[in-house]
Amino acid sequence: MGWNELSRRQSKCFALNQGSGVVNFPSLTFKRGNTYVFYVSDSSNDGYSLGFKFNHGKEYTRNVTVSGTAGTSGATVTIALDNNTPDNLKYYCKNNGDKVGNSIIVEPDGDGGGNSITVTVANSASGIGWMRI
Repeated sequence: MGWNELSRRQSKCFALNQGSGVVNFPSLTFKRGNTYVFYVSDSSNDGYSLGFKFNHGKEYTRNVTVSGTAGTSGATVTIALDNNTPDNLKYYCKNNGDKVGNSIIVEPDGDGGGNSITVTVANSASGIGWMRI
């Protein structure tokens, strides 16, 4: 990857919409017992694979399902939180220098429901964008 491509990618960030508007790299609070589906089919996600990590940096894959390829129709990343899910995780981009994203706090008392989050990749200079990938 050339310098210009790396520079372009580092100025991008995940922008998430949980139904109340798009926010660049928000902290997330999830409920144990619930399932969260990240819709990553928007073409802006091409080359930006969403993943999860423990706070110590190792990739977290338990109850994580990737369906399709980011940036293509129908692509999703799903995480189901149960009693064995740690209280703190991070989401990040797996393709861009292993940069870590923002935090996910896992709280008790989920209702067993599903939640949808739409993911796009935005220019960090045009939004909050304080955390870059």
